[in-house]
Amino acid sequence: MALSPLAVKSLEESERGDALLKRAELKKVMKADSVVTRMKETAKKQLSWSFRIPSPFLSLVNKRKN
Repeated sequence: MALSPLAVKSLEESERGDALLKRAELKKVMKADSVVTRMKETAKKQLSWSFRIPSPFLSLVNKRKN
């Protein structure tokens, strides 16, 4: 992601600014993508956890129905 010192030296000032801006934009997109991925994983874990009923509670529910 970083511009090498050699690459920076070979760019003109306006090109250097453009390259640094593109680099910043890419870092921002990559970070946002990472955040969305973590949010999806967390949501999946929470959703799967909410539907698990521990067996002792399940047996109490079944006893009450009878």
